[in-house]
Amino acid sequence: MNNYTILNTPASVAQAVQSLRNQPVLYLDTETTHLDPHRARLLTVQVYDGQVAHVIDCTQLEDIKVIAPLFTGSALKVFHNAAYDLKIIFKNFGILIRNVYDTMITERMLVAGLPSADYQASLQAVAARRLGVVLDKSVRTTFTTSDVSILSQEQLDYAVNDVFVLKPIREQQVQEIANHSLAQVHKLEMDLCPVTAMIEYTGMPFDDQHLNELAPTFTRLIEESDKVLQDVFISAGVCDQIVFSKDGYRAINPASSQQMVEMFNKVGINVTSLNARVVMQWDFKNKKKAKDFSVDFTELSQDSDLGEAMDKFGSFENKYLQAYAFYTAAKKIYSTYIKALPELRNPVTKRIHCSFNQYGAATGRFSSSNPNLQNIPSDQKMKNLGIPASIRHAFKVDSPGRKLIIADYSTIELVIIADASGDEGLIKNLDDLHTFVAREVLGVKDINNKNKKEHPYKIWRDVAKMVNYSIAYNVGGDSLGKQMSIALSPLGEKISAERANKIIEDWKGRFPQAAQWLRNSARSVMLYGWVADSFGRKRFWDRSEFGDKWRRLSAEREAMNFPIQALSASMVKLALVGAFDRLDQSRGRIVSTVHDEIILETTTQYAETAAQILKEEMEKAAQRVLPNLGPTVQVEPAISDKYDK
Repeated sequence: MNNYTILNTPASVAQAVQSLRNQPVLYLDTETTHLDPHRARLLTVQVYDGQVAHVIDCTQLEDIKVIAPLFTGSALKVFHNAAYDLKIIFKNFGILIRNVYDTMITERMLVAGLPSADYQASLQAVAARRLGVVLDKSVRTTFTTSDVSILSQEQLDYAVNDVFVLKPIREQQVQEIANHSLAQVHKLEMDLCPVTAMIEYTGMPFDDQHLNELAPTFTRLIEESDKVLQDVFISAGVCDQIVFSKDGYRAINPASSQQMVEMFNKVGINVTSLNARVVMQWDFKNKKKAKDFSVDFTELSQDSDLGEAMDKFGSFENKYLQAYAFYTAAKKIYSTYIKALPELRNPVTKRIHCSFNQYGAATGRFSSSNPNLQNIPSDQKMKNLGIPASIRHAFKVDSPGRKLIIADYSTIELVIIADASGDEGLIKNLDDLHTFVAREVLGVKDINNKNKKEHPYKIWRDVAKMVNYSIAYNVGGDSLGKQMSIALSPLGEKISAERANKIIEDWKGRFPQAAQWLRNSARSVMLYGWVADSFGRKRFWDRSEFGDKWRRLSAEREAMNFPIQALSASMVKLALVGAFDRLDQSRGRIVSTVHDEIILETTTQYAETAAQILKEEMEKAAQRVLPNLGPTVQVEPAISDKYDK
């Protein structure tokens, strides 16, 4: 056990804080009663200056404000999972620490792309991997299982252990940052930590009434589509028994994947699972048999609008699969969003507070959970179910004096490829690349700016868009051909794998510098086991796995796409930091970020000013990351009462 002192009187705390606050580096941690900072009570603050450690026992202090100067001094503050501690400190002291080093985010940056099972970023995992130190976390639950008023010696010992390991972990990380030339990326990530903390702390305004009003509609959709499935399989004569009740009759359980696989097999739809890829491949290969599975949804459904929606739903040729896809889509949206989102509303703030992982992907992109804002169904998915409503509109301001501001980088991936590769053809046609590719690569010679939104040109332009992004993601001809065939099915077109491969080669021939740039990334992963983008961000692979052909090909695909996603991530992060620094936090705050999008909430009077700040910072970030085409990137923020995409 490392030695430490317990500080539990105002005088002892004040004396220690005064001597510690301007040390070069402080290693810090907190213990609380709850993971939600809005409901948590601060129990301890642990601080270590590299020589002496202290545990400040807040349960014995009448006024914890005596600790506040510790957080305003010049010392660099080192945390593991800084976002949580920063929120706790802000809630209790009104202080947002900006000079931060987060060992968790740093670790994720240093092992980005390596197998997550072997390179977890929890403090327990990092301490074990780097230092061979075992941190026993079993005591942690004792802080939250009861109303803690007096801390035991065991709890105090547990609290201080974490700060002791932060120093040697950071020392190793600092050396690796230098070895991998990651200083610029690391600075950005550390500057972003307080911003992420405040996004989480502030949360999104949320109106659960909007979803409550949608609930009966979804209940009806699920019940009606369930009934259609019952009738479909009963009519096919493959059900072993039919159970009648006062509520109707049932022969199958659509919620059981195992039973549905069996039922599909009985009618000749020979799939081994209900995985979307498996089902779509079967449907694609058996298009000629689709007429054998004819279903009149408007006849089976008691609701003609629902029947029409089911008939148009998805891209399946097979009506049995189409009916099942409709049912599962409605049920998923209901359970995951209509029902679950209101349950995530914070009881204190009445807002939704997502958990944002600022290094949530190997590319450096954000991810979010509780809820995952990246997966909120689009308005188009709602329309596909016959519902002209938006899940996103549940995120809305709660008074006339508030506004949301939403801005994103449009089609930034293709701009990044053009900027990084310097491909003249790509740069020249960026204004409407999809129409150009439809005409010059797909051979739709009469498509132009006037008719591109009309039938059938809109379909061809959407397919050209698919081609552009598929090449950016290094999708192969087999997969691209299937996707194109599905999209082109209304026109009766079918694209073979051979033709799709030729389309890919034609695209690369049309844009040779872009193709070469993508190949260079794939070559880098084979040579070095890592790929870097022009900003300095890196992704790593375990080259010992490259003996496996499929792992090697997968790594090449990931390497080709990495610089595109990584540069986009850095752009968003630079804009977040820049906007945060300039916004008047009392009148406007960042409340969310999704993909290439940033969302603010402001007072109505401040909305125009905040929108201009966001526009300038997003465009400035693009200019920094994209030295050639950055000045051409235009961002147009929208001011709204609700979250519009």
